[in-house]
Amino acid sequence: MDNGAQIALTLMANSASQRVKSYVDRGRSMHNLSDEELSATMVWAFREFEKASFKPHSKERLVIDDIGAEYDLRGQEGPYHLVKDQVDKMIAAAAAALEETDAEMLERLNAEMVADYEVIKRSEH
Repeated sequence: MDNGAQIALTLMANSASQRVKSYVDRGRSMHNLSDEELSATMVWAFREFEKASFKPHSKERLVIDDIGAEYDLRGQEGPYHLVKDQVDKMIAAAAAALEETDAEMLERLNAEMVADYEVIKRSEH
């Protein structure tokens, strides 16, 4: 695995663990939902996130993160096949935003990711 892939995987794993910690710290609000209720909430949240133009810091995004954390805590995979259209649109929106990002900003983002990776790796030792 190349260094870029290793950095990406480490950052994604760290992000997922932080998402779960944040959700638990805030009281795990979806703990009592049945699997069917959680699934329906996931579909609703993705549709609302789409209506919010996939804004990364929206309340809809936080709900989606919480749902993902609840599935992680249950040891289950979310039913992403139910929201495939929204996920595809979200990926397209992210790709379009990335295309519009200038080279200087991309360099800064890359440097920030590498710095975050180095912090994570130091904290593991």
